[in-house]
Amino acid sequence: MARFSLNLAAAGIVPAGQHVVEVQRVTLREKIDGTSQYLRLDLSVVGGTAAGLTLDCVASLRPDLRPMLAQQLAALGVDAEEVEIETEVDETGDEVVVSPNLVGLHAGALVAHVDRGGQTYCRVKRLIPVAVT
Repeated sequence: MARFSLNLAAAGIVPAGQHVVEVQRVTLREKIDGTSQYLRLDLSVVGGTAAGLTLDCVASLRPDLRPMLAQQLAALGVDAEEVEIETEVDETGDEVVVSPNLVGLHAGALVAHVDRGGQTYCRVKRLIPVAVT
């Protein structure tokens, strides 16, 4: 039996577990099949061996998944019964969410690894509230 110790963070892979993250950018996207829209949150790990590594988190805007969206927003400190989303098209052509302004907000990200075709991908399973000092 062989045993190996690998530094995943050195390879650019966020280790599985809980990490404090900061929102860097939020864009409004449409599913490839055109059936619904979602928010893509670009996140950066704050602190620890994975500091500076990036993740993305998807928040669906489908009516049946709105409770999950509310949970994700609440984890970032946006606690409202109704949220109006406002976007602007940036220089790259992306629809960037400008309201509510989530950039700079923090949450805990529960990260899992998913293996596809021999490659390891990081998946944010959910966001949870976290106190950042």
